[in-house]
Amino acid sequence: MAAIVFSRPCAPRPSELRACQTADKDPVYGLYRGLAPSIHSRWLFRTPMIAAVTHSLTHSLTIYLSIYLSNCGLVLWCYLIWWGVVVFHHFDSSPSIWLNSVGISAVIGVALILSVGGFKAATRDRWQTFRLFAMPFCVSSFSSLIKGKGFILVFPPSLSELATAVGLCAAFVVIIIGLRRARSVASSL
Repeated sequence: MAAIVFSRPCAPRPSELRACQTADKDPVYGLYRGLAPSIHSRWLFRTPMIAAVTHSLTHSLTIYLSIYLSNCGLVLWCYLIWWGVVVFHHFDSSPSIWLNSVGISAVIGVALILSVGGFKAATRDRWQTFRLFAMPFCVSSFSSLIKGKGFILVFPPSLSELATAVGLCAAFVVIIIGLRRARSVASSL
């Protein structure tokens, strides 16, 4: 039986770094090819400044999503998308909901930091520290927003809202898988 691996290393592998450093360069503008060659062939993106900015953004995003985003991180981003859809559809401007969520986030966030090694360990990974405070905020605001609205567990009663949340999560996963495959094909060349 094969084991399922849910995480990738935090640093790029040496082969991936070499692939980035030895990638083909566009002879006209000196840009790296590989991620989205069709983008650079469009007339708008042929100007040096726009092509450089577009390439830099897509390259940085692709590297982050294909190397640093683990499968667990992918699930967390889907949770955030789901939360965003619920907040969009059921937003309540009542300050008590949001202040309670911030208070719960502070109390639970500190407890979670203490449980993972204290504040000294938390300063090493600021992204993890942010998540330890953001998750309780999202959970408490989510539960306040859906209270009494007919949700079944975390699923909204409206089919269109459910389709929006599932569709956005599925689209995100498909994009990430596509970026990972494009990156692996580009590094194998």
